[in-house]
Amino acid sequence: MVHPLPCLAFMNKELAINKVTKARVIFWDFDGVIKDSVPVKTEAFRKLFLSYGTDIADKVVKHHLANGGVSRFKKIPYYFKEYVGKNINHKEFDRYVNNFSELVVEEVIKSPWIAGVEDFLRSNEYLQEFILVTGTPQSEIKIILNELNLTELFISIHGSPEEKTDVVSYNIKKYGYKISDCILIGDSVTDYKAADKNNIDFIYRGKKNLLGMFNSEYFIDDFMQVITHV
Repeated sequence: MVHPLPCLAFMNKELAINKVTKARVIFWDFDGVIKDSVPVKTEAFRKLFLSYGTDIADKVVKHHLANGGVSRFKKIPYYFKEYVGKNINHKEFDRYVNNFSELVVEEVIKSPWIAGVEDFLRSNEYLQEFILVTGTPQSEIKIILNELNLTELFISIHGSPEEKTDVVSYNIKKYGYKISDCILIGDSVTDYKAADKNNIDFIYRGKKNLLGMFNSEYFIDDFMQVITHV
């Protein structure tokens, strides 16, 4: 009897689980990887620009979803210039950035965990080193991590305005990591590029039908199988 080969998606997931459990060092994105908080950020961008009309708000949301991992420090001026049709000054910029933070911080803290990830992080069953690399502003991510009691789980925490590619490179050099010992778990093209430019494996956390967006062999939809992996 000829047994059918397992589907590619299943193989990719099994490979990802193996990579996650064998890695010595994991670089983590936050939104969409640790917390299911992407919808919170999406709604905040919609609200921020809704006063300029639904058409502009819809364009903002579409761009935001297609460019995950890019800091609001870059997105907000871009949206004003490209969609609203004006350049904002420093005072306006600060006001919109602060308004965005007010819309998201508590909601991100309350947002659901990606299944299995909290247990994986807190148990650190495989004695790994965790580094956080997020597009969330540094001051804001520290508040969120403190509220979630996650701060001590990471040996290093990096938020905007630091660039993810630079952060990964810096930490590899600082701690003398071998490239083969490192992976990055993310959900955006920005995350993929940060891994690719540093020659480390990228694990896409998301839906398998979107894996084609990345030149990656590996995807994982949640961490339930990782924490029960033998």
